[in-house]
Amino acid sequence: MPNGYLEYFQVYTSQFEKVLNEGKKNKLVWFYEKLSEIAYINDGRVILNIDEKKETATLQYEGRELYKTGEENNLTGMVFAAIFIHYDFVTLTHKENCFSLTVNETMYDQKLVIDRSKELSEIKARNKENKDGKEYLK
Repeated sequence: MPNGYLEYFQVYTSQFEKVLNEGKKNKLVWFYEKLSEIAYINDGRVILNIDEKKETATLQYEGRELYKTGEENNLTGMVFAAIFIHYDFVTLTHKENCFSLTVNETMYDQKLVIDRSKELSEIKARNKENKDGKEYLK
């Protein structure tokens, strides 16, 4: 990677700070609690893993059975439907008489703390052409 790219990348990323999205965290905890109730009834298990280093969370439900009674206030049906509505990345797998529902979510948002667009423009101009006349940054 030419130095112009590295300098640009470093300045660009320095504009932001990562901030825990409390709303996403609270929603995952709420789903964890509801899935735990379902797991207790259906002899399943629920795992919530929040990885601070990777800045992601994984919510997983595992069980052999899943009941949906058709009743209007059926907790299982409502919770599973809500998961598919609220999350973009949901995996449903089946293996050895056990199914697994997994939700993956990023837990942090990037917050702009300083605008360095002027400095970025200067880096672009300075590095527009290298010694061979090829463009670094467009």
